[in-house]
Amino acid sequence: MALTGSLREVEPADVFQLISMARKTGVLTVASPNERAHVYFQDGRPVHATCDAGTGEEAVYNLLARSDGDFSFESAAIDCPVSITADMQTLMIDGMRRVDHIRMLQGDLPGGDVVLRIGPGTPEEAPEADEDSETVATERAILALVDGKRTVAEVVRASAQPEIVAHEALHRLISRKRVAPSGQAASGGDRWAAAGSFGPHGAAEGSVPSAEDIERLIARIASL
Repeated sequence: MALTGSLREVEPADVFQLISMARKTGVLTVASPNERAHVYFQDGRPVHATCDAGTGEEAVYNLLARSDGDFSFESAAIDCPVSITADMQTLMIDGMRRVDHIRMLQGDLPGGDVVLRIGPGTPEEAPEADEDSETVATERAILALVDGKRTVAEVVRASAQPEIVAHEALHRLISRKRVAPSGQAASGGDRWAAAGSFGPHGAAEGSVPSAEDIERLIARIASL
């Protein structure tokens, strides 16, 4: 029997903690309209993870930023590489720090449904002296996605970068006016939540689970 639910009702960090408390072995799958992620647990400890933006701990950090999508945990023997070496506590602390940083960046960026255009700066503009080659490469990749049609959320998603990396790059580009909002929003209301990220208030939208809901969820995981 698989455990299933929605990230609009239970945050990813809570799902991780519940599986850890029940010391379960199996695979957690999170599916949203734009991405599919898998986390492999051995006796309640995540040992491997994959998503569009990467593998291992980076995949977990990306998943912790999700607030939209459906999850399912299937209790079963696993056969996978070990790409996560951090213990659960360290993984959650580091992950939530990144989530908080993404929230802060999103507060300074245009809304996720705002279309971006190239600003007064150009892609050929010389990088600042203190930028390393990886930072420059990321910014150029982001710039290549800005076409006057894609929204903030779509650029972040299409970059295939960890969310924190893509948001930081966009933040730098917008602050230097190399990228600018077009002043229009995409049709269909492509909000942050629709992109699998935080809502406009910086928290997962939807109802907050009660203590009884959490207890029932723990019992369901333990029974798998």
